[in-house]
Amino acid sequence: MNEDGRHRYPRLVKSLLFETRSIGLHFKCRKRGEETMSDKSKIEKLKTRIAELEKELNGLRSTEKIFNAIMDNAPALISAKDTQGNIILTNQQFGSLAGPAPEDYIGKNVYDLFPKEIADELWKNDCLARDSNSSIEAEENVEHKDGSMHTYFTVKFPLKRDEDIFATCAFSIDITNLKRAQEERDRDSLTGLYNRRLFYKSIIDEQKRASRSNAYLALLMLDLDHFKELNDNLGHLYGDEVLVALAKLLHTRFRRLGDYVFRIGGEEFVALLTCQNAEEAVAIAESIRTDVLDLDYVHPNNEGTGKLSISIGLKIVAPNEPIDHEEIFRQADQALYQAKTHGRNQVVSASLWDGTQEGQQQEKQLS
Repeated sequence: MNEDGRHRYPRLVKSLLFETRSIGLHFKCRKRGEETMSDKSKIEKLKTRIAELEKELNGLRSTEKIFNAIMDNAPALISAKDTQGNIILTNQQFGSLAGPAPEDYIGKNVYDLFPKEIADELWKNDCLARDSNSSIEAEENVEHKDGSMHTYFTVKFPLKRDEDIFATCAFSIDITNLKRAQEERDRDSLTGLYNRRLFYKSIIDEQKRASRSNAYLALLMLDLDHFKELNDNLGHLYGDEVLVALAKLLHTRFRRLGDYVFRIGGEEFVALLTCQNAEEAVAIAESIRTDVLDLDYVHPNNEGTGKLSISIGLKIVAPNEPIDHEEIFRQADQALYQAKTHGRNQVVSASLWDGTQEGQQQEKQLS
């Protein structure tokens, strides 16, 4: 491979030179006119060998043209790094990134080319492919020349020479538009919060994550009190304004890594979060209830307060609790029903699992 990354043919050239020089030295040792039948045979063999090498060389040139065409025209980032994180190969698509020209990546370390947080992500995945001696898949984020961040779906795999890994190769496709489309599909059009479809996937993932972290998972089901009457008496525009205000409040309150808020229909919302203990989850739910009152939206049909209020059903899942996502949702929904039927504007929590099978059965019999 020369400086611009394109392959040459040193072995073929050396082979041809060696055979030619060998024949040449043989004839230098003879006097003129002393050629024999053996010499003529050797010349013919050399001509045949030269023709074979030329054919093989032309085949390699054709292969190189195909390789270079793929590298230059593939709608993907193609690269390779050695085992120290130094770039040894890039294609022309690297010209779209916020960095040097594609050929100027060669010889530089990943930490010299990307911000640390991006370099950490890239190098971590390279090491994973190298250390596992297998291909891995990952989503990676890099900055483009226009300053926008793009998400790439990347496959990385080790490169071997005689069973020894000498580099990792990466093939990355820009999925930014796909991610944006997925994001729009997973969002509620009025409030901008995540929708019911994504909720059912997220609760499964978050339960697994909380269990791995030995943390509690809390599910809050939130329902605006007497919302139908508010819509009927003050109009749907006012109702929409209330829903948007509540969504902004919830979005502000649930901003930690691992916090999620969903609008699952009408005036019903769900929040998912991890916490250190049950008391923390109850305190968060109670603070949300008082924050909704502080929004100070008029609600003439809401007896007692005369303004907007909310009821919350809470299910707290203990680490390693043997319960599936459907049962988590059912218990939170039942707790919400209890809050609604016992006066509204309150938080009701499903009983906390005590670590026994009997305790699990008691949870299913909320009164």
